[in-house]
Amino acid sequence: MFLARPNQNLRDHLIGVAVLAQAKMPPKWQQIAYLAGLWHDLGKYRQEWQDYLTNPKSSKRIPHAAHGAYLALERCDSMSDPNKYPPAITYAIAGHHSGLQECSYFERDEFYKLAKGWDKALNNACKEISGFDIQNVPDFKLDSSRREMAIRILFAILVDADRLDAARVIAPVKSTKASTITYIFQSPSIDFNQDNSKEKSDIETLRDDFKGYCIKAASSAPGLFRLTGPCGIGKTLSSLAFALEHVKQNQMEGIIYVGPLRSIIEQSAIAYRNAVSDDVVLEHHSGVEVLPIEARNYRDHCERWDKPIICTSGVQFYESLFSNNPSQCRKLQAVINRVILIDEIQTIPQHLVIPILDGLNNLIEDWHCSVVLMSATQPAFDNLSILKNEVDIIPVDTCKQIFTASKKCTYRIIQQNWKWSDLARDLVDKSQVLVVCNLTRTAREGHQALGDGWIHLSARMCPLHRKEILMQVKEMLGTGSPCKLIATSLVEAGVDLDFPATYRQMTGLDSIIQTAGRCNREGRLSYEDAIATVFKLEEGVENYDPEYFSRIRITESLLTQNPDALNQNFLSLIHEYFLQVFNPLRSGGNEVQKFRRGYNFPKVAKEFRCIDNDWQQTVFLRWRNGADIIASLIDKDILQQDDWRSLQPYSVGIPKSDKYDLFVCEYSNGLRIWEGNYSDHYGVYLD
Repeated sequence: MFLARPNQNLRDHLIGVAVLAQAKMPPKWQQIAYLAGLWHDLGKYRQEWQDYLTNPKSSKRIPHAAHGAYLALERCDSMSDPNKYPPAITYAIAGHHSGLQECSYFERDEFYKLAKGWDKALNNACKEISGFDIQNVPDFKLDSSRREMAIRILFAILVDADRLDAARVIAPVKSTKASTITYIFQSPSIDFNQDNSKEKSDIETLRDDFKGYCIKAASSAPGLFRLTGPCGIGKTLSSLAFALEHVKQNQMEGIIYVGPLRSIIEQSAIAYRNAVSDDVVLEHHSGVEVLPIEARNYRDHCERWDKPIICTSGVQFYESLFSNNPSQCRKLQAVINRVILIDEIQTIPQHLVIPILDGLNNLIEDWHCSVVLMSATQPAFDNLSILKNEVDIIPVDTCKQIFTASKKCTYRIIQQNWKWSDLARDLVDKSQVLVVCNLTRTAREGHQALGDGWIHLSARMCPLHRKEILMQVKEMLGTGSPCKLIATSLVEAGVDLDFPATYRQMTGLDSIIQTAGRCNREGRLSYEDAIATVFKLEEGVENYDPEYFSRIRITESLLTQNPDALNQNFLSLIHEYFLQVFNPLRSGGNEVQKFRRGYNFPKVAKEFRCIDNDWQQTVFLRWRNGADIIASLIDKDILQQDDWRSLQPYSVGIPKSDKYDLFVCEYSNGLRIWEGNYSDHYGVYLD
């Protein structure tokens, strides 16, 4: 008898994984998934592996993944043609422990050495499993990047099936997905009907109409959708209504919500839990805090994405989509047959827009997904010629009417450069006002220049500090007290503030509109009395990211040509802006696409980084309770995921530079502690 592990027969394991993988794959490709599962541990049919199992003290690892991958190569004709690539199951089997490899790996001596003894293992497998060996290996008959994505998802399915089968030997697997999906649709807490029992304000009526269009569009077949609406129109719950009904109409598995910022994700997760049920929503991002007793269960859910509704970040979603790491890719098996809601789609990384859009297309074309691109400033990707057959959930003419009817402020564009003294004179009669600057340094300079009575907010403050500042600001606004806030762009999305006047330093058009979304947000003033001012400062541009600076220049050019365009031709201006932002010359990711077409999975993973962290480092603060937490962790040899989570409220990202590094103390367990100044006004700062 051959064993997969001390308490499991190898035959049972291979068939168990094959059956699990087959069940997850769409019917037309189930044979591929079944074979990948059946062959994935062929190397365990060698005596070397069996001896390894009976000698638990042995520290020598016995490779067993290459043997099934080699068998796949032997049983196909593709490698005899220099223009063909290894079969899909070769990649999945070879990488199910170590990660997806590039296609040239299967031509190297290293691979052949690892696969040594495959023929003897095959003979043993055939004695135990009837029909184990076949001559024609099935594959995905897809072109280029579509096949590459299919290999990724096959890989995810195999990794998940392998780990599930291993886990159920230890403890039975409890799956509640089907019952919770049914619960969502039958729950009386979800009421798509409009409440006509009370008189409604104009904005409430608009929100009802907006949601009605979403529910009406939900009966469409799976595909690519755009949901465009002004700030405050209720996109969060309206998109959820669309997604729930769309899942029901098309027999889909669930919903994945992708947000750009932690604050937005947290707010959406709360809204989803209130609308549906807490136990069917998984919130997956770095800021989630769970009790120690729940930590293991939470990690398992995050690795599998096995709840009906997932709320995650763009970084987590996109980087998982293009990773080659087994644990990070595993969740991709849960993307199949889902509605993917992408919030604030205009924040998509411009340097990776081409592979991201192509990857979303792949999910729609082959994996029965629907993708909803959501924004108040819907980007135009026309010049990239990637997306196809987009459907506007809100008809274009209706969308224009909604934007006109929900107008809450008047834009005012200052053409000349201002100094801080000019801004101060313009603000002299304002008791409640928001000023948003492009850089942390600029916001700090403004706070110092504008005088007493101003509150400062920036990313140099830790999350707990920022939360306290925002609570203070909301309380002051709510009571009508004087409230003057100068901040960076972190207040532009996912932060529910309502100022009678806003000032935005010249920036990208989408950011200008986001700041204006905090001007008269609840419509208490007429739009003529609520002014969203855009101003320019006399400052150098050497610290601007080139992509960011490009967006500023495009916006400046458009508003110079027509200073009143934001008041007259709002949607047309947005369209023209994004046509210039997302064009083949400015948009990146072609190098990633080249590696995808060549099946170089490690290179894709290396090149695909949503955030460039090379310029900054995360440090932790001895601020408030952070001091006690650091004291309890500083002598630990290895920090666990729960330890890192406990530090998140006291973390700050700072530049990697000699002047900052002087105040960073790094420990062998990975802790980096900020030993410099931390101000209640500015957070981390240097003298």
